[in-house]
Amino acid sequence: MEVTIYTIPSCPWCKKLITWLKRKRIPFTECDTYEENSCRESLLNKTGQLAVPTVDIDGTVIIGFQEKQLSNAIEKAKKAKVPEVPVQDSSE
Repeated sequence: MEVTIYTIPSCPWCKKLITWLKRKRIPFTECDTYEENSCRESLLNKTGQLAVPTVDIDGTVIIGFQEKQLSNAIEKAKKAKVPEVPVQDSSE
């Protein structure tokens, strides 16, 4: 599962999001849209706006710190990444 968060240093909701992700032990990459042009461009391409915090969870984009939506998207991404175990034929 790949989680990217788009933030700016002065955003209190961004700080709450980071704390929440760390508490849930969700690995993430932080992209500072204030300092990094590439982060701003990426966020604009994904959403058409520069709203922070924005979270990208395996292509599912959530604008704002919305715990229920984040939890649902994370669970969905985790389930999608569960590898299939091949069934072995025991008659061999």
